[in-house]
Amino acid sequence: MQKGDVPPTNKTSKDQKQPKAPKKLAKKLAKKLAKKLPKKLPKNLTIITVEQARRAFDEFYKRTASKPAKTHDLNHTKNVISDARYLGKNGPRLYDFKGVDTAVNHRAKTSAAQLRALLVARQKLAAKLETLRAAKLETLRAAKLSIRK
Repeated sequence: MQKGDVPPTNKTSKDQKQPKAPKKLAKKLAKKLAKKLPKKLPKNLTIITVEQARRAFDEFYKRTASKPAKTHDLNHTKNVISDARYLGKNGPRLYDFKGVDTAVNHRAKTSAAQLRALLVARQKLAAKLETLRAAKLETLRAAKLSIRK
């Protein structure tokens, strides 16, 4: 051996310690995921595509032929799923599928011009109500005076 050479070790690559952090992290993640999953999974938990869901949605509302119901379903979101339950006979009516019939149209904020117009309308209404109250008070006072005489 020359000066500066590293002496050989008796340990093989199997004997060297591997870092345990990834294993511990994997176990922790597995436990967290297990807690989030439901206890009893549905039998038909097959994941479906957006195209399959869109086809099921169109066929369902073609059968029912109800335009207001279809519009309501498009504008309201409840029970969002991504599995084969959506392909059932009443799946599109009971469930929503992300990207097909979840509500994405939100009401726009009221503009400044709309707020001004609303304020002017409320002021006019308040003035009209005030005149009606004054007229009613006058008639009541006149009625009381006529009764006293």
